[in-house]
Amino acid sequence: MGVVAACFAVLWWVRRQHNAERAAWRESLGSAQADLRLRMQRHRAVLEAIPSAVVLCDEAGMVRVANRAACDLFAAGDPLYGRDFEEILTDGPSEVAQRAEPRTDLEIPGYTLYMVDR
Repeated sequence: MGVVAACFAVLWWVRRQHNAERAAWRESLGSAQADLRLRMQRHRAVLEAIPSAVVLCDEAGMVRVANRAACDLFAAGDPLYGRDFEEILTDGPSEVAQRAEPRTDLEIPGYTLYMVDR
């Protein structure tokens, strides 16, 4: 009976340690998520503060990031995310399409950056 009680005590202690480690992991994960959310908000604020239209497209030409100025200029305020940028340029005013040249001085692997002054 003493051995069974000792086994239960060890199991109880292991379970308690596991729960404490799990709680600490959850807390650190929550902190990391909050930190990531804050960084994303900062990046979005900086992007929205840029007066030029900024569009970031993936390798397929789909819009992945666009600021409010880009939405206003290219799509009359409608969201651009997930749309084909070449299609947007062909549907829009030609003078805007001519100014929408990819930035070659800023390399972002896998993406193409467009900036158009208003």
